[in-house]
Amino acid sequence: VWVKAGTYKPTSGSDPTATFTMKTDVAVYGGFAGTETSLDQRDWVAHVTSLSGDIGTPGDASDNSYHVVYADNIGGSAALDGFTITGGNAVNDFSSYYYGGGLYVHQATFALSNVIFQNNHAVYYGGGLYASNDTAGQTLTMENVKFQNNSAIRGGGVYLGSNTTVVANTLEFTGNLALTNSSFPIYVEGGGLWEGSTNNSLTVYGATFTNNYAVGDGGGASIQGHAVLDTLLFQTNGTHGTDAPTFSGGGLYISLYGISDVVQVTNATFAYNSSVRGALGLDYAGTNQAFVTNALFYGNSSTMEGSAIELVNSTPVLDNMTLYGNTANCEGGAIYFQQSNAAIYNSILWDNTDSCPSFGYPDVFVGYLAAPTFAHSLVQGCKSAGVWDTTNCGADGGGNLTDTDPLFLNPSSYNYYLQSNSPVINKGDNSYASLVTRDLASFPRISGGRIDLGAYEYQWPFAVFLPVVFR
Repeated sequence: VWVKAGTYKPTSGSDPTATFTMKTDVAVYGGFAGTETSLDQRDWVAHVTSLSGDIGTPGDASDNSYHVVYADNIGGSAALDGFTITGGNAVNDFSSYYYGGGLYVHQATFALSNVIFQNNHAVYYGGGLYASNDTAGQTLTMENVKFQNNSAIRGGGVYLGSNTTVVANTLEFTGNLALTNSSFPIYVEGGGLWEGSTNNSLTVYGATFTNNYAVGDGGGASIQGHAVLDTLLFQTNGTHGTDAPTFSGGGLYISLYGISDVVQVTNATFAYNSSVRGALGLDYAGTNQAFVTNALFYGNSSTMEGSAIELVNSTPVLDNMTLYGNTANCEGGAIYFQQSNAAIYNSILWDNTDSCPSFGYPDVFVGYLAAPTFAHSLVQGCKSAGVWDTTNCGADGGGNLTDTDPLFLNPSSYNYYLQSNSPVINKGDNSYASLVTRDLASFPRISGGRIDLGAYEYQWPFAVFLPVVFR
């Protein structure tokens, strides 16, 4: 089905249950001027095709459609491509009508491409998109999909529930909100994205999270199930509110409480996120459950501990990280450990600050029942006199550097590549680099025979420097 540019509504009347219903093996394409003779002639950006739930009184969201688009028990080649979905308002406390204001997906194999979810709301889960299945076997694929200014209690942009397999490439989350609702007293999480429940699998390559907020955990995203996430940017997201003192993960929150799923985060940048604790919050991840590799943290802030990373009841493996210029209002300018036996390898923690200088060092705080291990890393303050401080920094796994400026190329301009005379070049342990072959800039991860510390590898025999993310 080809659809010409314009705005379409599911009814000319005012019935909020009216919706556009997807069918098995039917692919619907928007973005046509009306003169095309082949699919590749369309321009979905220039010829905006909107599916709008703004029925009833124009501009009054209270009488909008509960779901703009509905996909239930469908499969095959069903697809939606080239549309803007807007004005859904899932607010009826009955059946599915408080889930998925923009798109409701249930028991469906379905493909989304070149779709924008904009200004949709759900009183409960998934303001832009809600997907959940009764049984396993359904797959939702997404490519070049944007979520803008959607809201819900959980998953302001997207909520991914039980038995949901998602494979996604090039996602964008901007200005989505996870908000409290007195009628539904549940925990608020995931301003941009929430993924969890049982039998889930989320694979994402390429996603940006900008200016998303949650009055709870995970301003950008909250992950509570199996996930493989690669090439990510979390920038100026936040958690806020006074409902609880523990809001974590201004950019990303991961919690694996009571489950055996694995989360892997690779090639991620966290910049200028704000939270109570941690741009990255990681709770209840057991041994071999959580891995973070090639990650850059700068300019993040917290009103309490651990401005870059908060680790609670977790034993993750964190390697080749660069943490610079983050600020905590209290302990752990870079990392806060509580009941955590995390392992940190091949990493740089430098020039982070906190406001509780009497507790350990500005870069790390090892709290209650915490026993982290650092190896082949440079952690400012932990080896200032040539001897590792096990009391304030955890265990010395060997190969840690004595305090010395890592010599970033130009940190004042957010450039954290290494100068040619950096002391962290060839100071890592290659055995910790098994998960990746490229650094954060997609250059070879090992150049010169031995891995460098931090997110970026100095390139021999010459270096090529590209700009990183600017504020």
